[in-house]
Amino acid sequence: MATIKKDFIVKNGVQVGGDILPDSDLAYDIGSATARFKDLYLSGSTITLGNIQLKDNGDGTLGIFDSDISVIEFRIFAMTLSICQCSILQKK
Repeated sequence: MATIKKDFIVKNGVQVGGDILPDSDLAYDIGSATARFKDLYLSGSTITLGNIQLKDNGDGTLGIFDSDISVIEFRIFAMTLSICQCSILQKK
């Protein structure tokens, strides 16, 4: 395994043949408030943010769950939809 102990700049892209892992937990960021990445492409169906999971339900819907895989109630304060085929379900 190669270890780089100083900052380095890559200008023409990087190809990786394995996992990208930090050397310690909860220590580093990817990007910043002023140096953001444009797009993120993933192949899995779940993104974990802290104790919340955003999950592709496989039917065109997004599931939002807590760490116990319970559906999380959330509120949308403002939303704009345009050219959309969607339905909003309300829990009674």
